[in-house]
Amino acid sequence: HDKAFDEQINDDIRAIYGIGLQKPKALKLELTDVKKRLDSLQKAKDNATDHDESRRIDTAIKAHKKRINQLEHMMKG
Repeated sequence: HDKAFDEQINDDIRAIYGIGLQKPKALKLELTDVKKRLDSLQKAKDNATDHDESRRIDTAIKAHKKRINQLEHMMKG
């Protein structure tokens, strides 16, 4: 089991079947990943001590929320 290979396969599935063909299963994979990253970002925001770091995390949080909305919209058809 090669973790990098597995990640590449998942990236390819999301790109081809999710974004390209808008297959619900692939979109759901990406949605799950984006939600996990958002959760990590929100935890990092709670622990941020530097103003610039906090601002960068806020920007990333907004981008992830926007992507979640896009994916959910794509899944609805």
